[in-house]
Amino acid sequence: MTYEIAQMLIASTGHVTERESEVLNTAGYSRGEYGWLIHVDDTIPTVPEIEDPSPGLTGAIETTRKLACQYLLLDRDGPVLKGVPSYKW
Repeated sequence: MTYEIAQMLIASTGHVTERESEVLNTAGYSRGEYGWLIHVDDTIPTVPEIEDPSPGLTGAIETTRKLACQYLLLDRDGPVLKGVPSYKW
């Protein structure tokens, strides 16, 4: 039996704007009521449903790529990424 294992970066939902949160919910990225799970690969944009993503979301995705993670879990209790913009809404 072969298993597939992937790394995931967990970060704060504060890295997305209110508008982006609505799109993520509508587009099916929701992970319950607490955040979103995004598959991150070399495809740009990673979230094609969001036109002109904020520096916060872009920074979180770039950090995920730099750390060689395949998933970004934006969780309401997740840590704020140093140097990546975050928003209060």
